[in-house]
Formats: sequence, structure tokens, C-alpha cells
Amino acid sequence: MKIGKYYIYIKSKGELILPGIMLMFSFMYLREVMRLMGTDSMLLVRFILAGVVGLSLYMIIREIKITSEEKTELKSKINFKDLILKKENKNIIIFVVLTTIAVSVIMTLGYVITFGGYLIIMMYLLGIRNYKLLVGVPVGLILFLFLLFQMWLRVPLPKGILSGIM
Repeated sequence: MKIGKYYIYIKSKGELILPGIMLMFSFMYLREVMRLMGTDSMLLVRFILAGVVGLSLYMIIREIKITSEEKTELKSKINFKDLILKKENKNIIIFVVLTTIAVSVIMTLGYVITFGGYLIIMMYLLGIRNYKLLVGVPVGLILFLFLLFQMWLRVPLPKGILSGIM
């Protein structure tokens, strides 16, 4: 793109997917909690939200290159198929899809089943193939978080289909 005498290029268009998703979720969250922003309950969240927005913007700005000469080997179109087939982008898309599924079914299936299955699938996708770790870490983490929230803090976790057992 040319603005005045300067040419603006995006170095790698695939690198803009994750910061774009993070900005989108940050602004959606900000829209939902706007009425609480003046209260003390949002004190820590404001700093985290500002950090996520700031780092996402930094990642986007880092990918933009401004020069005074025209780029000769300009690609006319972005090949969407090649962008999706990159391993990093596949993992990001799988992460977003699995997180969306987990959040949508947590009330039906319950915390233990949803979070356990989510952890096992994500650990496997991240390259962990040791079955002791694939089972041990989720079981230990679920047990720890269950005891922390349910027993110590008395914060109820979604029971879902296990409501008769727990």
C-alpha cells in the first residue's frame, strides 16, 4: 500500500492472526465488564487487559514495514490455503476451536470431564506423548483445583452430568 511517498508492507500476514484474535477477545471482554471498570474488583484485571492489548499491538506493529522504495517481489494475493496449512496456524486454530467447545459444554458435561479432556487433548497436540504425563498431570491438576475451589474457597464448580455423584 502506498501512502504519499512511503510504501507500507506487512512482513508475514500469518503472524497477525494471534494478535488479532487476542485483541478481539480483549475488546469483547472489555465491552462485557465496562460497568465494573470503576470498581476495585477490576484492579488486577485492568493491568492484565492493558498488557494483553499492549503486547498484541506491539506484535502487529512489529510486522509492519514502512519504506520509501517500492517492493519488487510483491505477491498479488495471499494464499489462504498455505496460511492455514502452516503448523503454527493449525495449532492456533485448533486451540481456539477446542477452547470454544470446552467453554460451551462445561455446564453440560461438568468441570471434571470438560477440563480433563481439554487438558489431555491440548497436551497431546503440544507434543507430549508420555501416557503417564498425559493422564497424571490432568488428574493432579483437576484434583488440586477441585480441592482449592470446592473445599477451601467454597466456590462451586460446574458439576454437569456428575451432579448425582459429587
